Amino acid sequence: MLALQGGVLGGFVAEEKMTVRPDDRGYTGLTISPPLVADDVVIDDLVARVDRVADRVDAWLAENQ
Repeated sequence: MLALQGGVLGGFVAEEKMTVRPDDRGYTGLTISPPLVADDVVIDDLVARVDRVADRVDAWLAENQ
């Protein structure tokens, strides 16, 4: 199993101006927390950012196997 090197995911996330909070319970997942007053534009922007990070992670893993 290939894992991301330390800092790779954090770098991708920071470039998209997002934050990541680790979970110490061993949970693997993604929780998205938009503002309570978020409209469609905000949600679409957030989903696009997550999508770009996921695409970059996929590309990084493919290149570093």
